[in-house]
Amino acid sequence: MALRKKTKINKTGRTENEQFVKMSKWLISQPAFVALSTTAKVLYIYIKMIAFGDHNGQVRMTVQEAAAAVGVSANTAAAALHDLQAKGFLVLTTYGMLGVEGKRSSPLYGITEYKIPPETVPRNSFLRWKPDHDFPVLRHKTNNPNGWNGKTHLKT
Repeated sequence: MALRKKTKINKTGRTENEQFVKMSKWLISQPAFVALSTTAKVLYIYIKMIAFGDHNGQVRMTVQEAAAAVGVSANTAAAALHDLQAKGFLVLTTYGMLGVEGKRSSPLYGITEYKIPPETVPRNSFLRWKPDHDFPVLRHKTNNPNGWNGKTHLKT
């Protein structure tokens, strides 16, 4: 049985290893945030939690990781990621890929509420969102759009 590490309490009565995610009243009252699905809101809080410091724009998140973090199916998690892009909260900075030796790389996302290096100011794209005018969602291209082995098979 592993021993639990004792938690140190500072002068203010808080533990020293607590982490918080800032969700300001200004942000949650924005029309784009109100229009998000519940799953997308929870996923946004999780993504903000793992995107700390200067790592914005380099947040790795697969659909399977998002599904496990939020506790939903992969299709629901993919819809939430697309919803966050469509409303302007996330931007896809690098596509995911499968390398030569089968080593995969997750897609990289950036939160527009914070500056994405090398930019000096945040994009805040969600402020420009209008109902029924979503931002374009960047999707992965299909590996084989023309059928088997790049050949189109037609029934004759």
